Amino acid sequence: MKQQPNRRLGETEEGEVTEQVIADLAAVLKMDLAAYKRPQLVRRLFGFARARGIDSLAELARRLRQDAAMGERLRHHLTIHVTSFFRDPAYWQALKTAVTQESPRAHWEVWSAAASTGAEPLSLAWLFYELGLPSQVLATDVDESVLQHARTGVWREDDLEGVPSFVRHQLFEPLPDGRLRVREAFSAAIEYRRLDLLKDPYPNRRFHLIACRNVLIYFREADRLRVVQRLVDCLDDQGLLFLGSTEVLLNPGMFGLATVFPSIYRKTKGVSG
Repeated sequence: MKQQPNRRLGETEEGEVTEQVIADLAAVLKMDLAAYKRPQLVRRLFGFARARGIDSLAELARRLRQDAAMGERLRHHLTIHVTSFFRDPAYWQALKTAVTQESPRAHWEVWSAAASTGAEPLSLAWLFYELGLPSQVLATDVDESVLQHARTGVWREDDLEGVPSFVRHQLFEPLPDGRLRVREAFSAAIEYRRLDLLKDPYPNRRFHLIACRNVLIYFREADRLRVVQRLVDCLDDQGLLFLGSTEVLLNPGMFGLATVFPSIYRKTKGVSG
């Protein structure tokens, strides 16, 4: 009989991924791992462990208790940071149209609820600047390290691929080393703050627009619905909710929302949290 190769990690993955193991890792990382879709979570945990020669998730949890820096790296690894300026342009154009159709406001309160490295809040700041509408953007993310990058306001040319030259010129100023820095007029309009959508209190204020794009797809169904409802509760009457292109709500009415465009919704008057 042919001997099977020694693949301890692969052979014991299902056995190791118990609720207790996930709970142990969540406690060390101070993250609500139970809310993430299990297959994606397991794949990323094992990928992180393998890269460091760790052969079980129990051992990973033990190592994390001894190495705070490793824990920070794993938190960064588990949070998905795929972002770009004006991602899905047709949806941004639809948002622009929706904003112009709103009743006139003296000032727009905006929340970018999964800000990542800062491309989305800057895109929002530009949208309102282009429309001549005063705005203030609250940008939050679960990962403090990406928020630190966003706060610097410094970008490489490669990061701005697809951004029209006239937008680039007005949004950024050149630095001597060839990088670009966000101009003060735009950086002053954005506040960055760490916030975990799954477990932290949400801002105690009402927003005219909330953008939460391409993060809900990583949550389990119950948690996704809970987050959407909490976001709606933070919207002003007639406020807009801007989700990712694959995050279409099948029954927006259950949240007190009406569809404006696929993935763009308006809160119906009188619905409050």
